[in-house]
Amino acid sequence: MQAYDLAGADGLVSKKRGRPSNRRHSEDFRNLVLDLVREHYADFGPTLAAEKLLERNRIAGRTCYVVSFGRVPCCNIV
Repeated sequence: MQAYDLAGADGLVSKKRGRPSNRRHSEDFRNLVLDLVREHYADFGPTLAAEKLLERNRIAGRTCYVVSFGRVPCCNIV
């Protein structure tokens, strides 16, 4: 409540907002996955694309991560 008393509603907003995630992947990895999805799995749904990336390319990741490339993000990954 001290933050609210000092800064009002703005004091309740997380200080981490707008900062990059600590868990984000490198830009090279992101571009690799993006290229693979666009080239081989563009018409796949997010779950199938993630499964194929794991099966054929040995790239494991969250389904949301795959969806976020070139599409609307389904979670906090941009």
